Amino acid sequence: MDFYEVNKIAGGLLLAGVVTIFIGIFGNTLVPKHDGGHGAEPHGTEMAATTPAARSQPAGPEPVAAMLAEADIARGQSITKKCTACHTFDEGGAAKQGPNLYNIVGADIAAREGFGYSDAMGELSGEWTYANLNAFLFKPKGFVKGTKMTFVGLKKARDRADLIAYLRTLSASPRPLPEVDASEPAKEGEAEPKAALPAPPAPVQAAEQATPAPGAPPEPEGQAWSFSLIGTAAASETPGDLAERLAAADLEKGKKVSRKCAPCHTFDKGGKKRIGPNLWNIVGDEVGVREGFKYSKGMIAFGGKWTYERLDAYLTKPRKVVKGGKMAFVGLKKPKDRADVIAFMRTMADEPLPLP
Repeated sequence: MDFYEVNKIAGGLLLAGVVTIFIGIFGNTLVPKHDGGHGAEPHGTEMAATTPAARSQPAGPEPVAAMLAEADIARGQSITKKCTACHTFDEGGAAKQGPNLYNIVGADIAAREGFGYSDAMGELSGEWTYANLNAFLFKPKGFVKGTKMTFVGLKKARDRADLIAYLRTLSASPRPLPEVDASEPAKEGEAEPKAALPAPPAPVQAAEQATPAPGAPPEPEGQAWSFSLIGTAAASETPGDLAERLAAADLEKGKKVSRKCAPCHTFDKGGKKRIGPNLWNIVGDEVGVREGFKYSKGMIAFGGKWTYERLDAYLTKPRKVVKGGKMAFVGLKKPKDRADVIAFMRTMADEPLPLP
């Protein structure tokens, strides 16, 4: 090999080396260097570190005690459709895959005669308190390890409150609603505890009572009562407002609104009592006199007659009008809904009371 050939080979090798160095320098400018240098973690690990952490799940169910007084019983009855494949709810109903649930609130756990409970459920003691029902309905398999119950549970506190409030009505003597600890703030999504009602004003002496205007009709016996019990909104509605609403009432809509009452009441003549009395001929009737029904002390003390004004006030917020009443219905906030249902109930009589 002559000297000329050797120079060509050496020149080629030198060029190849320069090109290699150039590519390396240029490549580093395009690809940023990891902060960790050669010791940096592999890409997979780095991506895992930057993935957002999974949301923490609540450790247990939100309390529903504060929500029960304002629960929607009709909605709770609708929720039971999820349960009818395995349970019955009527008094004396037969067991299915699960036991009958009439009078379940406050009953002993796993005590339904003739039903074969799982070993896990049978080992539990205590009662189906409001708190236990809330925890069980949130996640049955979490409350009772090894239960045969396949239902996944109700995650929304409002759903559990409405269902439990309905289950409470399935009893001849419903359990009192639980006391709400005022020192414990309501959880997000819960109703706030009810504020204490203002004390009624002191009785007015007979000498200080206003004298009726000449020609004004006397107030019917037994109908004197204080509007201070029903709150500012209801008290601000004059009798004329109610008369106008009743005159323009929609009976068909009132019949639909009355479905909210169907879990606790019947409306037909001679209908049976449920958790509440039969409501045939209720408009204008005496308060607390339905034969065979046991009224609360609060309702008996309320007394008088079911005038249009009284029904309108009571349906606004039952538990505020009758202190100590057993009525769990939250009430009808819309004046038109109240007028429609009162007008419908008025027709449930052989001789309807004249409109005001």
